[in-house]
Amino acid sequence: MNETKKDKKSRIIFLEHYLTDHSDKGNPVTTEELLDAYEKQGLKVHRNTIRDDLETLKEAGIEIEDVRVGNAKGYYVSNRKFELTELMVLIDSVSSSQFVSAG
Repeated sequence: MNETKKDKKSRIIFLEHYLTDHSDKGNPVTTEELLDAYEKQGLKVHRNTIRDDLETLKEAGIEIEDVRVGNAKGYYVSNRKFELTELMVLIDSVSSSQFVSAG
């Protein structure tokens, strides 16, 4: 299989988005789950490809932690800009403040 540079970039971006959307410290994503997610996107990858892509993301400055999940290894993004609870507080603060104008 001759993979293009564009295909590799798309695959790595998909991985970053998937980890950000579907994992956290309490819910790491296993390699098997990642393989399933890739397959649902029509991408056929090997577990070594996932390992290489995770390393590429780490080199790009994305903090990805790996932990044991039973007999498997799980991954999650640890450097999120905001946690969900922090976003909810921000949204509540802005929506309830009277000094923010609509336009």
